Amino acid sequence: MTVFIYDLSDPRTGHVRYIGKSVNPRERLHSHISAARSGSKAHCKRWIDGILKDGLRPVLGIIEEVHDHAAANEAEQYWIGSFRLGGADLTNLTPGGDGQPKGYLRPRD
Repeated sequence: MTVFIYDLSDPRTGHVRYIGKSVNPRERLHSHISAARSGSKAHCKRWIDGILKDGLRPVLGIIEEVHDHAAANEAEQYWIGSFRLGGADLTNLTPGGDGQPKGYLRPRD
C-alpha cells in the first residue's frame, strides 16, 4: 500500500507549516479542515482555522511516496527533521512516525 508523505503550506506566505503521512492525502486534508472548524485547540488546527477565516485553504503538496508502513514512519520523521533544520516553523507537535497513517487499513488476521 502506498503511503504519501505530504506537506501543508500557508497560501498567504507559501511556507510549509505541517508535514504528515496518509494513504489518501486529500481526505486527510479534509479531516484537518473539519477538526479546525470544530474548534480544536491543537496548534495545527488553530493555524488552519486562521487560513479558513481568511477565505483560503492550506495548500497540499506531496513530498514522497513510500510503500510500507515502517518506511512511512521513517520518511515522515526525516522530512519533519529536515524542514525544522531548514528553519521551517512547523505546527507538528512530535518528530513524526507516531501511529498509523490516517486511512491505513490493517490486514485482518
